[in-house]
Amino acid sequence: MAYNRRDIKDRVAQGDRKYDLVQLPDGRIELTPHPDSITEPGTDINKALLQPMEDAIDLLDGAAKSTDGMMSSNSDDKLPTEKAVVTYVGERAGVFALATQKITIGEL
Repeated sequence: MAYNRRDIKDRVAQGDRKYDLVQLPDGRIELTPHPDSITEPGTDINKALLQPMEDAIDLLDGAAKSTDGMMSSNSDDKLPTEKAVVTYVGERAGVFALATQKITIGEL
């Protein structure tokens, strides 16, 4: 499932630390937020918002890493580690060096 990026907004309210207090029959107290005004309700923080982020972090944290220094799996689902990239480039450095060297007839 593709992640749909959202514009996450902070709640903006005046008197955001004000509450209604209700004494419950069992002796507990119930506090209900009662700000003076809310100019921006903000983004709800819930499972629907957070789970896709957790899934992406989990995907990037091991399962999707490739240590294949030859990049032989040719995968769009794996990210190469730094070591795999260094190995891949290092193995091809000789080929790149040969391609940039001048060769004169006398050297043949």
